[in-house]
Amino acid sequence: MAENGWDQVWAAPQDGPGRGVAPSGVPAQGGPARWPAGQPWAGQRRPARPGRRAAAVCLAVAAAGVVAAVLGAALLVTGYHRYTMGGASMQPTLHAGDRVWVRRISTSEVRRGDVVALSVPAWGWGRQLVVKRVVGVGGDRVSARADGRLTVNGRAVEEPYTASSGQFSGPPFAVTVPRGRFFVMGDNRENSNDSRYHLEDGMGGVAAADVRGCVERVEDVSGFHALVPTRAFADAGVGPAAGPGPFRAYVTVLGSGVVAAFTGLAALPVSLWTTRRRARSRAAGIPGSVAA
Repeated sequence: MAENGWDQVWAAPQDGPGRGVAPSGVPAQGGPARWPAGQPWAGQRRPARPGRRAAAVCLAVAAAGVVAAVLGAALLVTGYHRYTMGGASMQPTLHAGDRVWVRRISTSEVRRGDVVALSVPAWGWGRQLVVKRVVGVGGDRVSARADGRLTVNGRAVEEPYTASSGQFSGPPFAVTVPRGRFFVMGDNRENSNDSRYHLEDGMGGVAAADVRGCVERVEDVSGFHALVPTRAFADAGVGPAAGPGPFRAYVTVLGSGVVAAFTGLAALPVSLWTTRRRARSRAAGIPGSVAA
C-alpha cells in the first residue's frame, strides 16, 4: 500500500501479455485498471473509490436482513393457525375465549400429553375444531382404574393439569388403541366429550387424519405465552416428553432480519458521508484522484 493511502502505483506498461494498455485506455486482458495513455499519470492504477465498498457492505447486510425477515414471517404464517376456544372441556389448562396457536405437524410428531386441535364430525361436533389432550397413541393399552385414575400400558399417570387432580367419574374402561389412532381426553374430565364415550368407534381412537395440529401458544387474560409441554407421561415411563415447538426460533429469525435490515439501511448514509470525507482529505496532491 502506498503512503498516500491509495492503491500501489504500478510501473509503466511493459511489452508482453497482460502488461499493455489498449489505445482506448482499456487494459489488456489480465492487466490492472490504468489511466489512458497520454495523461500525466499514465501507467498508474486508477485509485479505488472507498465509499463503494462500505456502501456495498451496508446494502448486503440490509438485503440479508430482508431475506431473513421474509423467511421468518413465511414460517409463522404457513406453520401456524389461530383459533378461539369455545368450550370448557380443557379447563383449567384452556378456557373459553382463549386464542390458541396451532402448529401443523405430521402424525409421527404427536406425543402422549400433547394438546391437539382435531375435527371428528362423527362425534357430534360437525366441522368444528375442538381441542383435547392425547393420552394414548396407536398400540397403547389405556384404562381407567377403579379410583378414576388413568393408566397407560399398566403404568399410573399422575395428571396435575386436570381439573380433578387426575380423578374422574364414570364407568371403568380398558382399550387398546388401534394403530394410526389417538386416544384423547379433555382436561376437565367431568365435562368433556372425548374418547371415553366413543369406545364402540375404533376403540375411542381419533384417526390420525382428523388431527389438525398441536397447540403451542396461548393468548389469554394473562397475555401471550407458551403452552408448557407436560412431563406426566415421561415421568410415568410410558414415552418421551414432548418438546417445545419452533415458534421462538421463527420469531428470532424474523426479529433478527428486521434489525439487520434497519441497521444496514441506517448505516448506509453514515458510511457514505464518512468515506467521502476521508476521500476528499486524501485527494489533495494525488494525481488523478477522484473523491468517492
